[in-house]
Amino acid sequence: MRMQHSSVSEPTRLCRRHSLRSRGRAAMPRKKAAPQRNAASAADAKRAREEADKAAADAARKRARSEAFARSVTKVDAPLVPEKHRDDDGVEVARLNGVRATRGDDASTSSPGSVPTRLTLEVAGDGAKTPRLAWSFADEEKDGSPSGDEREWRPERDPSFHAASALLFLIERGRFALRLVARDATRCTLAVLVAPDALESPTHPEEFARKGHHAKQRTALAWLAPPPRRTLERYAAGIEECDDDDVDDVGPASPLVPASHNLLRDVYEASKPPRDCPDGCDGCAFTELVPTPRPYQRRAVDWMIRRERGGVSAASKRGGGGEEDDGKTSSSNHPLWSRLGDEVYVNWSTGQLTRDGFDGDVEEPSGGILADEMGLGKTVELLMCVLAHRFEPPAVVKEEKKEEEEAGTEEKVAADDEQAEEIVGCVCGNTEDDYEGMWLACDGCREWSHARCVGYTKADETRHRKKADSAIRASLDARAEWERAAAHARSLARGGARYVDDAIASDAANVAARLEEISVKKNADAEAAAHAPPFLCGACVARRAGEVVSGPCRATLVMCPAPILPQWRAELRRHAKPGAVRVLVYEGQPRDAGGPNGAAATRRTKANASGGVVSAADLAAADVVLTTYDVLRGDLYHDPLGDAGARASRHVKRYSVIPTPLTRLTWWRVVLDEAQMVESSTAAAAMMARMVPAVHRWAVTGTPVSRGLEDLQGLFAFLGGPSPFADAGWWRRLVQEPYEAHHHSAREFLHDSLRRLMWRNSRADVADELALPPQGQTVTWLRPSGIEAHWYQQQRKVCEGLARDALRRIKDPRAFKKEREEERRKERMRREGASAAWNGRGRRLGRGELDELADLIDDGEDEAFEVAEEEEEEIVDLTANDDDEDRYLTAEESRKVLQPLLRLRQACNHPQAGTHGVRSLAKGSGSGGGVIGAGGIHSGVIMTMPQIHAILIDRQRTEAEEAQRLVAFTLNASAGVAMCRGDYPAAVGHYREVLRLELAGAEDGLNLRLDSLQRLHALHNLRAALEAAGPDAPVARTLRDDSLDDDAETERRKYIAQRAGGTFAAAADLRKVSESVAANARVCGASGAGPAGAAWWSALIDAHLRSADGGRSILDRLVDNQLSGRWQGREIAFTDLAGLRFALETALDELGRRRGEFLDRLEHLEKVTADADPADVEAAGKCALCVAKTTMHDDDGGVVFAGRQRAKTASNRERNLREIDARSGPGRTLCQHCAASPLFKRYEDVLFGHLGMDAGMMAGGRGRIAQADVGDGRSTPSSAEVALKFLAARVPKSGFGAVAAKESSLAHLEMMEDMRREFTRAMTLVKHQREEMYARDELAMATTRIRVRAPHEIALGGLPDPVPEHLRASVVHEWELDDMEEAYVADRAAYEDDLRKAKSQVRFLERLKDDEEREKGGGDSGPFECPVCVEEIDSSAAAAELAVLPCGHRLCVRCTDALVSRAPPPAHPRAPRCFKCPTCRVRTPADEVNYVAKGSSRVKCVRWPAAGGGGADMDASLGTEREQLQHEAALVVKGSWGTKVEAVVRRVMYLLDPDRPGGHRDAKCLVFSEWEDALRVVAAALKANDVPTAHTLGGGRKLRDAIDAFKGVAPPPTGEPSPKALLMPLRRGANGLNLTEAQHVILLEPVLDPGAEAQAMKRVDRIGQTMPTCVHRFLLQGTVEENVQELSRRRREAAPGEAEDVGRARSGSGLRISEVEVLIPRRVVGAGAGSEEASPGTETNVLTD
Repeated sequence: MRMQHSSVSEPTRLCRRHSLRSRGRAAMPRKKAAPQRNAASAADAKRAREEADKAAADAARKRARSEAFARSVTKVDAPLVPEKHRDDDGVEVARLNGVRATRGDDASTSSPGSVPTRLTLEVAGDGAKTPRLAWSFADEEKDGSPSGDEREWRPERDPSFHAASALLFLIERGRFALRLVARDATRCTLAVLVAPDALESPTHPEEFARKGHHAKQRTALAWLAPPPRRTLERYAAGIEECDDDDVDDVGPASPLVPASHNLLRDVYEASKPPRDCPDGCDGCAFTELVPTPRPYQRRAVDWMIRRERGGVSAASKRGGGGEEDDGKTSSSNHPLWSRLGDEVYVNWSTGQLTRDGFDGDVEEPSGGILADEMGLGKTVELLMCVLAHRFEPPAVVKEEKKEEEEAGTEEKVAADDEQAEEIVGCVCGNTEDDYEGMWLACDGCREWSHARCVGYTKADETRHRKKADSAIRASLDARAEWERAAAHARSLARGGARYVDDAIASDAANVAARLEEISVKKNADAEAAAHAPPFLCGACVARRAGEVVSGPCRATLVMCPAPILPQWRAELRRHAKPGAVRVLVYEGQPRDAGGPNGAAATRRTKANASGGVVSAADLAAADVVLTTYDVLRGDLYHDPLGDAGARASRHVKRYSVIPTPLTRLTWWRVVLDEAQMVESSTAAAAMMARMVPAVHRWAVTGTPVSRGLEDLQGLFAFLGGPSPFADAGWWRRLVQEPYEAHHHSAREFLHDSLRRLMWRNSRADVADELALPPQGQTVTWLRPSGIEAHWYQQQRKVCEGLARDALRRIKDPRAFKKEREEERRKERMRREGASAAWNGRGRRLGRGELDELADLIDDGEDEAFEVAEEEEEEIVDLTANDDDEDRYLTAEESRKVLQPLLRLRQACNHPQAGTHGVRSLAKGSGSGGGVIGAGGIHSGVIMTMPQIHAILIDRQRTEAEEAQRLVAFTLNASAGVAMCRGDYPAAVGHYREVLRLELAGAEDGLNLRLDSLQRLHALHNLRAALEAAGPDAPVARTLRDDSLDDDAETERRKYIAQRAGGTFAAAADLRKVSESVAANARVCGASGAGPAGAAWWSALIDAHLRSADGGRSILDRLVDNQLSGRWQGREIAFTDLAGLRFALETALDELGRRRGEFLDRLEHLEKVTADADPADVEAAGKCALCVAKTTMHDDDGGVVFAGRQRAKTASNRERNLREIDARSGPGRTLCQHCAASPLFKRYEDVLFGHLGMDAGMMAGGRGRIAQADVGDGRSTPSSAEVALKFLAARVPKSGFGAVAAKESSLAHLEMMEDMRREFTRAMTLVKHQREEMYARDELAMATTRIRVRAPHEIALGGLPDPVPEHLRASVVHEWELDDMEEAYVADRAAYEDDLRKAKSQVRFLERLKDDEEREKGGGDSGPFECPVCVEEIDSSAAAAELAVLPCGHRLCVRCTDALVSRAPPPAHPRAPRCFKCPTCRVRTPADEVNYVAKGSSRVKCVRWPAAGGGGADMDASLGTEREQLQHEAALVVKGSWGTKVEAVVRRVMYLLDPDRPGGHRDAKCLVFSEWEDALRVVAAALKANDVPTAHTLGGGRKLRDAIDAFKGVAPPPTGEPSPKALLMPLRRGANGLNLTEAQHVILLEPVLDPGAEAQAMKRVDRIGQTMPTCVHRFLLQGTVEENVQELSRRRREAAPGEAEDVGRARSGSGLRISEVEVLIPRRVVGAGAGSEEASPGTETNVLTD
């Protein structure tokens, strides 16, 4: 072991040594060659350096080339191409016409006979100025020629600076040339030639070469030879139109609908088929189809068949005759290439030039996009296409396949003959034949394997042996019976019996013959069972799965989401006649087929059952193969090409990888169902689907476009054409960008393709042929209960601010950043001033021991701001238009805005819903405090509303106590400032006000607790202020002034008892264990402080040394079995019992010495803790290894926060302890307990065992292996104790001295166990001592107040501050006092206002709780009489609502509004109006008024009949509105679940009641929600009310089982009825499912995405539905749900007919700023809670802002 480790690590050490040496002497050559074993590493390093150098050189060349292309050429002198030029000179692509200004007769020209050979071109100006291109010929430079401007020629059309510079650049580089065609006095014509080097030869029309000169060519040619107007080439060339001829007028865009939705209408209109399309389906009668197809379905199938067969008929939805042309659409040129001149083609998008023209006959895909709206029967249409257009292989192909099969049979026979020899090839690598277990021979390769290695367990072997024995017994019994029957038949045939009839003899012979056949069969079965079971090894299984089926097959592959795969199977079984379609479900290859469980998979393969290995031949034999996207992703991701065995791998694979069969055959047809789930071309599933080979491809989706046109590109990419639609880059350049810019040519370009490739029928188009029952809708507005309204308001306070801040950050990031910086500056100043009340070493004054109390709700406000600030102004949206204030939000921006609103929406469903919902208190916590447990809805803890009410009361009381502590903090701080100023009467008044806070909390009945440390601070410093003021000061004295010191000391003792009350008990436990150690030491004879001195084990070793083998056998058992070859984590060094004796003596002596030091240090720490010297207490507070936040307690002793006890993690702390000496230098302080930690650690290392010494294991492990903290969970006995236990078990039971030796050994072992127990108890005591020291330090800090700096503490400019940093907040300059006092006064006003509001909320919740308990107890629940208007409010009315004042008195809403309106305006604009309570005359701020619903929770219910229908249909199915209201009001819901959940349960009970008006026994309903938590509550409520419910918890199998149970496919569990309600999350259950068994859809909350809402509604409103359906929505009045409903309605109405495509929001994408502003709740100023003027979606609080 050691040599192997050394040999492995030596090269590493050499490499490290060499690297370190080479850093210092890089230029010094090595004198010694590298070792041979490092040759490979050196070669790799050299190769890496060469590659790095090459990459750097390439980057430099690219950078230089890029800089060269980026520069602007402004002047060039170039030769002219002669008139009679060669082909090598270039090809003409354009002509440049020039003009020259003349001055009458003075204009002169060159002599007619002179022909210029050169010209000079120059451009003046730049991109910002007006450019001017000019040129002159060489002959005009001679004498007598015009000069100056008269010599310059200018183009007829002025170019841009970039175009002119690009032309000069190309001429300079020789890519373009000029030839003079004609010239006279004022005009000239130049031919622009393209050099042969500039002409490329692309191999594919979509080839995209990214070169710098391409952009120059595109810019120059766009000016020289611009494309025709109103063409897509003009847009591709980058030419901006000066008019709007080529821009479509799409009308004003709706502010609530993304712009892409205005374009979707045109997309769907282009793909909509005309009603006069043929529906003959090639004469198909569909005799194998059970239902009769509707006319629109026949038209769709006819189009699908024509698309698959191709030809002219496939180019139009109407079809038509004509000669077929192989499925190509004719055009002059390819869409990407345009002719330029006579011989050159240009790609205007890239600027590439070529002479090789690409044919415009673009081959279209065989297939298309079937995009009928949801519920129109796309599954039936696909089935009709499968039945009508099957694959028929040609006769020649059939003959070839037959020959291949025969050849394959011959090869198999030959292979079997070659492999007749048996070999051992087990995957374990052991080829020996000494294996005693069962062997298995592969039926394919004849290799033998160990049964255990291929998945057979011992139980399998036993089962096989029993089966073989049973078969042999059955064979023997059958043979015996046959022999008896044969003997009897022979005897009858010989006439052995008298009077025997011939018929009887014949029957006996027949019976014997039958028994002989049975015996032969049984014998064959026995022989087969006696042999090994059928088995294929992993390699053969992989080989079989990887077989390729050549040529197309008849199978159609349907890929769909996992939840609707059972639906596909059921639809095919229901709509196709038996035997018409062979369906196979492919669920992927079994992962264990090639592994250790391959035998089980092989058994499945033999039966070709689900779950076995599937080959391509198995799939090709089916008509329809169903699979899911998850299976596709798993198969193709792990092994896309089936070459896993050939891939490079570091280690040889023991088990074969089973390849996927999906890519090993050419499918006749591949169908993507619900293709919108993989419509993104970059999605993994989409890329994998394109890899599956197929003849025809179909994308089936009811929502082909959800986010934008990029969704269509994903579908075209799957179809594989037409060019260039399949490429995402060309799609964006050629279609999406110009389409969204309303470019007419782009729209026509796309629409022409959609007219051929996409089929879209909407429900409105085929309503007369569809004939579905009507679907009505109802919306029920609910009023939240008082506790729910309180919970919602608490959430709104946080969420509304977060949402508005996020929106402000998006709209104006710079202004928002400035505001936030100012707010943070003020907050920082306030906190710095607050911390000044302390000396900086502990907690802030006013933030007492409950400061770190975990709240019931973690709002995450600070985290959200921190994350937002980190990302602020780092992300720039390049697509945003600065001029458009109502732009679209990016996905990240939408997430930031919608996340707070998500909390509000979840709060409307149930207070427990969502991650921020109410959680139950942890076990063991008191009613008034305690840490918050993680148990919520997901853990099955669903609380009733009274339980939630009680928790919220505790939470609100905690908030009130926090506000009270903040008030006390400002009072104590102001008192400290007054003490610094010498204003002692003011300080006394502030301190007395702090003490009165607790009395005020007790007087008003709320019992708010004052922080004990704040109370101590006030008592201690009040005594100091009174003494400083003196007897003559104008300070009022009280009777309690004389007992201030006693009260302060009482507070100290109480705090010490709370914090360190366990010290005494821990010390008692330690003394008890130590006494046990001493008692056992006396019995075993140990001497000193440790276990050394006992003689029993030494005598036992002497006895074994005298044995025959010298104790070698017992030593081996000890070392190998008990110690595992290691002694205290290190390898054992001794080799005999003498060495063991020495090791034991050394270890026991070390234990005794370490224990003595340990006990001495414990005694010292006990004395330190008891004396509590101020220096030791201060050291505990400043200790570098202790955390400042320790365990905090409330006044009742309950733990409210348990902080970590150490500054570093447990895995790292001990390494830090080894560096204590280095770290505890100047400025570092260690407490006495931390200083003793190294000594404790050393004792622990010898007392407990070590399981390993590996550094990596110690760094990453925990518990016994890791180097944990001292005393943290280590309990393993030391190696010495293990050895003593081993020896004690071998003490003789009889003989001389055996009894004494046994007693001594037991006492010795018990002593060592007690020593370990003693160490654990001691560590517990040390922790309590630490707590006591921490508590004393906090008490010392609690009495510290602000003081003014002494003269020697004043900071001078340029010198270090003499005051330590942690004291600068409490030791201040005198000039800072005024600012601090102003800040404290302002903060105190705000905190007192918060305290007042918090108290009013506590009173409100308590009053609400009392009212609910009184109503449940049968108290007075009659009508309420308003004390102002003396009118009764009937609580049975739906609109009954009361206003609850902070004092607890109640008024009607109308009188409250009148009092608020008549109240005088406040002095401060942000202050609320105040009025006096009519009953008690207490001043009441308007913002503290709460409104409680006293009547029915249902406000109103609105019905919307189906389009074209009337209310009679809904009355027939639901009953009249009055009947429904009365019936639901009479229903009693068991349990307390909240307003909305109870309303949903009541509605479900009403709908499922067969005795209601319009009810029937087969009624079922679906319940959808966006959140799983809400569904869990509804499921629990329905089950509690005896409603059979199926809940789809999670996905996969659970989802399918729930759907099957609801549909009646699978029987319900024994004793349970069939489910009547199915609960599904909207994101999983609203796509593609056919749930026509239900008639009602319940939407638990309004959906922001109308498309998702439409998907949920159409689950029941589709083909197969025979009964009227209804959609039920539930909203909470006055909440954000009304805003969501309003926005969804507007977006749906803005795009009529395509509701399912509007805003299929993915994380909120596609939202405008104006839409978000609609969602954010608003406050209505001056309106009461019951005011009818409040607009929907607004919150109605009585506020004046």
